[in-house]
Amino acid sequence: MNNRTLRVTGDEATWSTAADRASPSGGDGEMLLRLRGIGKNFGPVQALTDIDLDVPAELVTALVGDNGAGKSTLIKTVSGIWAPSHGMVTS
Repeated sequence: MNNRTLRVTGDEATWSTAADRASPSGGDGEMLLRLRGIGKNFGPVQALTDIDLDVPAELVTALVGDNGAGKSTLIKTVSGIWAPSHGMVTS
């Protein structure tokens, strides 16, 4: 099974395994959600910077990170509560 975790720390997003860092999508399967270059600013505060994330249709995907890393900001941006300052969300 191909498990992957995107870790968001401050303004950095990294994959937790070497295989996923080499290829974040992890294969040719259908993507339920794809984020490219997502950023969110609140005035001069840059809450998210250049976030890429693929959520495959047939795998459980988790978003984990330290307090203040931007997890809630990313989820609220993806769900439409807040519009991204830049980047693209496709599903």
